[in-house]
Amino acid sequence: MTLYCFDTSVLIDMWHDRYPIDIFAPVWDGLDAAVKDGCAMAPAEVLRELKEGADGLYEWARQRRDLFIEEDEELVAEATAVVRDYPNLIDAGKTGPDADPWVVALAHLKGCTVVTHEKKTGLKQFGMNKSRVRIPDVCDFMRIPRATVPAFLRSRGVALGAP
Repeated sequence: MTLYCFDTSVLIDMWHDRYPIDIFAPVWDGLDAAVKDGCAMAPAEVLRELKEGADGLYEWARQRRDLFIEEDEELVAEATAVVRDYPNLIDAGKTGPDADPWVVALAHLKGCTVVTHEKKTGLKQFGMNKSRVRIPDVCDFMRIPRATVPAFLRSRGVALGAP
């Protein structure tokens, strides 16, 4: 069974742009089923980021506490290592929560595929060639698999209609 770790931005993108729940309910039902099966997760820092938006997505997420993995000693150590090795994964101008290193750390610890719509920036070793890198750059370097929402849904057998 493949495990999936969701990035904040992919949830926001799904909710507001690509798969609004009022039109694409099967997408959200599929995510709910994956949470129930224990194969969809996100670090608790994602929920904290969603709270900043305080919209319907945050309310949806708040009702799905099983999706969010609380920090423990092992996860804190892994996130610390990610930040140490990829300091430009952190948005220095951001004042609130920053879930990116937590997403990478959780995926690395649990052997997850990261679900994100972020694009690569062209990271070279340790990201020293870019002022800011993204989750896909770090995942590629750390050999963490990535997927889009459609790939996640396909793997779970979720379909929106016949071809």
